[in-house]
Amino acid sequence: MADTIVSKVVEDLYNFMKDKFQQELSAALGVEKEIQNLSSKLNKIRQVLDDAERKSFKEKHLKLWLQDIQAFCYDVEDVLDEWRITTPLLRLWMHQRFKWGKTTLAQLVYGDERIKSHFDKRVWVCVSQPFDQIKIAKAIVESSTTGSSPNLSELEVLLKKIQNTLSQKRFLLVLDDVWTEDDAKWAPFKNCLLMVGIPGSRILVTSRSERVAKMMGSVYLHRVKLISDSDAWLLLSRIAFSKRTEEASEKLKEIGQKNFAAFLLNTFFQNNLLQICSMKLPNEIGNLIHLRYINLSWSNIEELPDSIYSLYNLQTLDLSRCWYLSRLPEGIGNLRLLGKIDLSWNKVEELPDSICSLESLQTLYLRECHSLSRLPEGIGNLHHLRKIYLTWSKVEELPDSICSLDNLQTLDLNRCGYLSRLPEGIGNLRLLGKIDLSWSKVEELPDSICSLDNLQTLYLRECHSLSRLPERIGNLHHLRKIYLTWSKVEELPDSICSLDNLEILDLYGCKCLSRLPEGIGNLHHLREIDLNFSKVKKLPDSIYSLNKLEIRGWGTG
Repeated sequence: MADTIVSKVVEDLYNFMKDKFQQELSAALGVEKEIQNLSSKLNKIRQVLDDAERKSFKEKHLKLWLQDIQAFCYDVEDVLDEWRITTPLLRLWMHQRFKWGKTTLAQLVYGDERIKSHFDKRVWVCVSQPFDQIKIAKAIVESSTTGSSPNLSELEVLLKKIQNTLSQKRFLLVLDDVWTEDDAKWAPFKNCLLMVGIPGSRILVTSRSERVAKMMGSVYLHRVKLISDSDAWLLLSRIAFSKRTEEASEKLKEIGQKNFAAFLLNTFFQNNLLQICSMKLPNEIGNLIHLRYINLSWSNIEELPDSIYSLYNLQTLDLSRCWYLSRLPEGIGNLRLLGKIDLSWNKVEELPDSICSLESLQTLYLRECHSLSRLPEGIGNLHHLRKIYLTWSKVEELPDSICSLDNLQTLDLNRCGYLSRLPEGIGNLRLLGKIDLSWSKVEELPDSICSLDNLQTLYLRECHSLSRLPERIGNLHHLRKIYLTWSKVEELPDSICSLDNLEILDLYGCKCLSRLPEGIGNLHHLREIDLNFSKVKKLPDSIYSLNKLEIRGWGTG
């Protein structure tokens, strides 16, 4: 039985390797050697099985081995089946990679005769914005049945109808132009579809965001290649010159290729990127509705045009080192897909309140904004914000609402020389992994900081006003690095010896520190401690049990 299965898989693999397109594809994906090795190993397995069959081995361990071989071969067959289904899509891409967008490519796959014959049901749904669960569920029902569902308005009822319709069928569901990254909106469909259909059913999603693909649990991600310069110009010129004479077109061609054409091509067709060095943004920029990335770093831009509010697809706005930029327009809150803003090294004095409406914002760079003295009170509304960098800013205090940022992972307050305290509620930031308070005027850490379950790195370098650590610091069981360089800490709390994941303890220049806690030998992962220019003269006996520990500067000072 196992020998028959192996023979079939070897034959399928051999046919797969003979196909010229598959050879090109394997080489492109870097799996050529892996496929050859797999073929060689399967042939050897078949020879062993032939021998085993002739000798009629009946030992229990050999029977179990044969069962494993059988299961393995089924897995290989499943992989080859995956390739057979995916091949139409990849073949189209490799031979026509400059001609089609995501939706068109998906349509070609959807209409391929092999796809039609392979699946019992094919369903196409245009999702777009917003992700309307009822509308999408209705579309799936209506596309997979001959009737309609005008009277159904409850999601649960619609999902049950989807299950009944697709049950025991091999289906292909195409969800075109998905934008939402909210897993909660996709979960009901995912749970529903996993319960129906037979093996081989597939869901194909087109999206502009890789985060969407990952959220939906994609097992294969295909990136549509960028259009070439020549093809992009050909497409643009056909649109722009379609109603002009040949003479007029030639006059405009040289200007277009040198100037605005490059601007448009890079924006629309290459990578949705606009990068400008020293020019004023035209008000017409608002017409570039597909623009995702604007890089104005090192430019002489003084202000952004109001039309920028229309760039609903914008995801990154880089305004770093725009020395003449002193404010952001109030309407920036309309850019609901904006995920990153970089305002480092400019003259912005305050952030508009509307920035707190950027529901997709994940990273906010405000490094060396020497004129910035406060953050807006509503910053706590940015629930997807993961990183805040305020290095060298003049922020005097953090608004209490910052403690509502339940996805915040990095809080960089390095060299915030006017900052003297952290809000008491900072312990609510349970995903916070890194805090940098170096060179700040913080006098003490709030006790609630000891509730930060995921804190891994704590920078307190040159905090000359800091004289103690909170007693409960030992609760930070994921803490790996503590940097207290040149701080005024007088002693370490005994609970620090409970930090069983601590790897680095930097006490360089702690001139007020004269002893280490006796239980320091409990820090079994500690590999580096720096005592240079501290007052520590004697080490606890327990420290000598730490075989991997490197002690720097002991006895100096």
